[in-house]
Amino acid sequence: MYGKKENPSDWAYQKPVLPALCRIIVWMMFLVIVAMLLVDITAFIRHATYLGTVHLFYNICTTGFWGWLLFAVFLIPLCLLGIRESKKSYTDKKKKAGISDKTKEEAERSQRALRRLNSAYYLYIRVTVIGILWWSGLYLIYYFICCYE
Repeated sequence: MYGKKENPSDWAYQKPVLPALCRIIVWMMFLVIVAMLLVDITAFIRHATYLGTVHLFYNICTTGFWGWLLFAVFLIPLCLLGIRESKKSYTDKKKKAGISDKTKEEAERSQRALRRLNSAYYLYIRVTVIGILWWSGLYLIYYFICCYE
């Protein structure tokens, strides 16, 4: 019924899941954090305006930091696993094809190819770390506002 390329189970096994999972986690990280921040803002507007804007700032900082950190706990190990798996796959394919890095130029070419293969993972890690630093900075700003007020 199905040809060799048309078998649905073969198609599912040939398509890597880890890059798609990391991409989904990154998008969900942004969407969920924005949704949670909007909930904080609307709850403040409806029920807690008498507490002041410092309270809103605290809620935003806390929600953003802990939400981002929660996604980072899952995303960073998955990205590191993806980097390791793509490197292993790349070297296995090279060995299977009988290609070896004999010169410095060939080794540099292999490193460029690996960087290109893993560029999405490195981007996700950078975005996650920058987000953690951003939310930590905002939380520290809140801390200094409250301590010196």
